[in-house]
Amino acid sequence: MELYQLRYVLALANYQNFSKAAKEINVSQSAFSHGIKKLEEQLGVQLFVRNKKSVTLTEAGKDFVVYAQRILTEVKKAQNAMLEHSNLIKGTIKIGAIPAITYQGITAILSAFQSRYPDINLEIIEDKSSALVKKFEAKELNAIIVNELTDKYKALSYPLIKDKMVFLVSKSHWMAAKECVALADLVAENFVTVTPFRRDFTRLCLSLGFKPSIIAVSPQSIAIKKFVEQNLGIAPCTSYVATSLLSPKTKIVNFTPLIERTTYLIIEDNSALNKTLKNYILSSPITPQYLSAEQ
Repeated sequence: MELYQLRYVLALANYQNFSKAAKEINVSQSAFSHGIKKLEEQLGVQLFVRNKKSVTLTEAGKDFVVYAQRILTEVKKAQNAMLEHSNLIKGTIKIGAIPAITYQGITAILSAFQSRYPDINLEIIEDKSSALVKKFEAKELNAIIVNELTDKYKALSYPLIKDKMVFLVSKSHWMAAKECVALADLVAENFVTVTPFRRDFTRLCLSLGFKPSIIAVSPQSIAIKKFVEQNLGIAPCTSYVATSLLSPKTKIVNFTPLIERTTYLIIEDNSALNKTLKNYILSSPITPQYLSAEQ
């Protein structure tokens, strides 16, 4: 049994499709199928039921997935532990990150990493995703944490956290009486937004047939919070950001269509420094800041 086979099983269990799972692992479908079949032969049990349209786990397969996840988690921990003994774990890592990581619990992980590896200096550059991707491409950054993923860097990307877009509204606004609204019904509303969300939100509204009336844009979330509290407009933002800005004067309202945003780590395994950072982040539980504050 090889570690790559465990990763194959987890990918197939997730996608329930050989083609999609092989693409995720970045191997040919024939090699992927052979790896699964070889593992089943080694174990003497069938892990998957193959149908024409999908692939499902057998009872044995469900049990195996639990163990495979545990094993790969422990392997990551072992890699982290061994890297601590390497003489190469010194130097500087330049990380580009979107502002939202403050609310997603990722900054706490970076702080813990800095404490654990004092000989590694982290330089964090904050910017929007598109600008960070360009800097990564120009080799100006060792790693980036973004919410935009291009095909070019898919093989180097690792999903960290999934979020969704919501509205932060004043409790005196009519939407506060709703749990969910249709974005297409908000043609007459005024919007206030942080700078990184303006472009994507405008595109979304245009796709629904209207141009949003954005009356205020600020790079600072706290400014948007004040605008909303004074009922100057409603603010589209991620649920993590909205929850961190929530006050007795405001409420979070969901909207349709559902828009999800995934935050990714993009990093190359081309140095001991990069491997150390990647393994540490991926093996750390991510707890959004607002959850930590509530506990």
